[in-house]
Amino acid sequence: MLSVKGKIYTPVEKPNEAYVTAVMQKFGISDMLARLLAARRIELHDIENFLDPKIKNFLPEPYDFMDMEKGVNFIFNAVKNQKKIFIYGDYDVDGCAASSILKLYFADLGVATEVYIPNRFKEGYGINLDAIEKLHKQGAELIITVDCGVTSFEPLEKAKEFGIDVIVLDHHLGMEQLPHAIAIINPNRIDEASPYKHLCASGLAFILIAALNRKFEQGGWFKKEIGNSENNTLNPNSQFLFPKTKPSIMRYLDLAALGTVCDVMLLKDVNRAIVSAGIKILQLRNNIGLKHLLDIAGVKENPDAYSLGFMLGPRINAAGRLDDASYGLKLLTSNDEIEAKQLAEKLNQLNKERQEIEKANLAEAVEMVLEQQVTSSVLPLLAGGVRGGGIRIGNREFTTRDPISLEKALALRKNQNEVEGKLWFELRNKINEYSFRRQHPIGNYVVDFICVEAKLIIEVDGATHSENQDYDNARTKYLNQAGYRVIRFWNFDVMSNIEGVLTEILEELNTPPSNSPRKREEDYSALVLHSKNWHQGVIGIIAGRLKEQFNKPALVISVENGVGKGSARSVSGVDIGSAIAEAKANGLLINGGGHAAAAGFTIDMNRIDEFKTYINNKIESAYQSYISNNSQKVDLVLNVNSVTLELAEEIEKLEPFGNGNPTPVIMLENAKIVKINIYAEKHIAIFVSDGRAIKAGYGSLKCVAFNAVNTPLQQAINENLMKNVSLIGEVKKNFWNGNYNVDFVVEDLLSSK
Repeated sequence: MLSVKGKIYTPVEKPNEAYVTAVMQKFGISDMLARLLAARRIELHDIENFLDPKIKNFLPEPYDFMDMEKGVNFIFNAVKNQKKIFIYGDYDVDGCAASSILKLYFADLGVATEVYIPNRFKEGYGINLDAIEKLHKQGAELIITVDCGVTSFEPLEKAKEFGIDVIVLDHHLGMEQLPHAIAIINPNRIDEASPYKHLCASGLAFILIAALNRKFEQGGWFKKEIGNSENNTLNPNSQFLFPKTKPSIMRYLDLAALGTVCDVMLLKDVNRAIVSAGIKILQLRNNIGLKHLLDIAGVKENPDAYSLGFMLGPRINAAGRLDDASYGLKLLTSNDEIEAKQLAEKLNQLNKERQEIEKANLAEAVEMVLEQQVTSSVLPLLAGGVRGGGIRIGNREFTTRDPISLEKALALRKNQNEVEGKLWFELRNKINEYSFRRQHPIGNYVVDFICVEAKLIIEVDGATHSENQDYDNARTKYLNQAGYRVIRFWNFDVMSNIEGVLTEILEELNTPPSNSPRKREEDYSALVLHSKNWHQGVIGIIAGRLKEQFNKPALVISVENGVGKGSARSVSGVDIGSAIAEAKANGLLINGGGHAAAAGFTIDMNRIDEFKTYINNKIESAYQSYISNNSQKVDLVLNVNSVTLELAEEIEKLEPFGNGNPTPVIMLENAKIVKINIYAEKHIAIFVSDGRAIKAGYGSLKCVAFNAVNTPLQQAINENLMKNVSLIGEVKKNFWNGNYNVDFVVEDLLSSK
C-alpha cells in the first residue's frame, strides 16, 4: 500500500543473529542498538569508531592532499616575511565558518589577517574581478580563498597581473583545466585521487591549520621572542612577540562541525569524527558568538547536529541571504560579549524576516507547479504523492479537476448525442489496442474523447463551430500547452465516412508529430522555475522545499534585468552539480557549479528553455532510476507504548545524524489518532493511543508533524481522526520546562483502509 507520500515501506533485512550477539557481548549494548548497527551495515571491527569517532583516528595526513605541502610552505614563508594576507570566503555558513577558522588561527599565531566576503546581491558567488581590484588597492599580497576559487579563471589571472599570490582552498567540483594559483587544495580536483571528496571547506580549513600548526612548530614559531633561539627561522628583523605555546586547534572543531552539517556533507569517517568532536566543543559554549546564538535560538539543552543544522545554521545564513554575510563572520570570530549578543539578536531578526519572505515565495512557487498539474487529465502525483484531491496554498485551493468542469462532463456523458455515441462505439471496438475516455475534463474544458497514453484529444464539431473559431483556437492552444495534440472532425465526417475517420485517428496515434507539445512540469525529471518576484536570498531554501514536496530535483531562479540567479537541490543519486558544471562548460550558463546535492548558477534568461531541456535530458536516466525504487526501509516497527524516553536515549548513541547516517526510520503500527492540534500556524500536534488496547489511554503519545499544515499529510491526518493508522517517523528527545520528554516526529502516514 502506498503512503501519503507515495512510498512503500518495508522492514530492513533480518540481521545475522551471530552478529547481533557478538556486538551485544563485545560492546555491552542493547539488542535493539545492535540491530540498528546491523541495518547500517557497520562491520564488527568498525563499531567502536562508529559509536565513539575520535578525531585522532580519522584525521587524514594533510600532505596526502595535492598541493597541501606547497600551500603550507608558502603560507609559512608569507607569514615569516610579514606579507599582507587576505582570506576570501563565501557568504554561506560553510564559507563563513571556514573563514573564521583561518582568521582565528592566524590571530592565535599573532598574525593579523583580513576577511573579504562578497555580497550575494552585488557580487554573487565566488571571486570576482572588482573584488580582486579592491584587495589589490588595500595592499593584498596573499589571498587564501575558502569555499570558492576552483573555477575562478579570470579573477585569479587578474590577481597574477597585480602580483598577488593566491592559494585556493575549495571543495567544489573542479574542471580539467585549473586556474592560476600557487596551490589548489581541493579533494574534488579531477586529477586528485582522494578518498576525502566529501569534505567541505570548513573541514579542509581545519586540516590546513593542523598542517600549519606542525609547520610553524617545526619552523620555531612557538618561541617567546624572535631572535632568542639560534634555530629560529623567522625574520630576525621582526619585533613581534609570538605565542609561548602551540595553539590548540581542537577549539575550532565546533566551527568545522557547523560548516560540515550546514553544507549537508556525508557524515562518514572523518566528517563524522569532525561533527562528533565539534558538538562536544560546542556544548562547552566557549565560542562567544555561538553561545549567544544558541541562547537566542532557545537551545537550552546540550546542542547536537540538529542544533547545528536547524537552529544555528539558518540564523547565520540569514545574514548572507538578506543583508551582509559579514554579520555571521563577526559573530563567529567575536571575543566581546556585548558585541556577540548584539550580533546574535541581529541574526535572529534577519532570520525572522527570511522566514516571512520564504513563506510568500514558496507559496507562489508551489502554486506555479500545481497550476501546471491542474491541466493534467490524468490525476497526477501532487505534493507528497497524493493522487487527486486538493491542496490549499495561501487563499487558493487547487484540485486536479475543476469541479464545475467535472459536473459538466458527467452531464454530457448522460446526454451523449448520436455522433458522439457512434464514434465512442467505434473507438472502443475497432481501435481496441488503445484506451479512450469520453467527455473528459481538463482544466476548465471538457473534451469529447481522449487517449491518455498517446496524449491525443479527438473533437467532433457541429456546423455552429465554424462561427466560433476564436473559441476553438483558444481551446486548442490551452490543450496544447497542457501537453496534448488535438484532432478535429465534423459531425458529417463521422456519420458518412467513419472508416476514414478511424484511419486518420489510428495514423495520428501511431505516428506522433516531431513537434510534440512541450512537456508539462510534472513530466519533467526536474522542476525548473523562475520569477521576478522571488528573493535571491531564499531561492536555495525554496528549491529544497520543492524537492521534498514533489520528490524531484528543483532549480529555482530569481530574475532581474534578464539575468537569472539560480539555486538547485537534488534527490539522492541525481548529481545536479555535475549537470550544472557541464551546462556551464557547454555555454548554457554564465556561471555555475556545486555538489551532487546542491548547486548554484547564473543564466541569461534568453536561454532558459534550452537550459531546461538540457538539464532534464542530462538527469533523466538517473532520476528514472531514483523513482523506480520508491521503497524505503523501516528500521523498527513498534507500537505506541514502545516509544519511551529510554528508546530515544538508546537511539541517540548512533548520533551524529545527517547525510549518510539518517535518524532511524520507525513505523508506529495501530496508532489511533485521538486528537489533533495546530500550532504556530504550520505544525500539527497529533495525539495517539495504542489502537489495539481495549481501553486505550487518551493521548498517550504526542506526535508532531512539522510544516504539515496545508499539505496532503494534514488531509490524511484529518481523514483518519479516531481511526487506526501506521505513522512513519523518528523518535526524538524534547527538552521542555527543565525536563526531557519524548516526541514522535511524523514524516508520513499509512491508512488502514
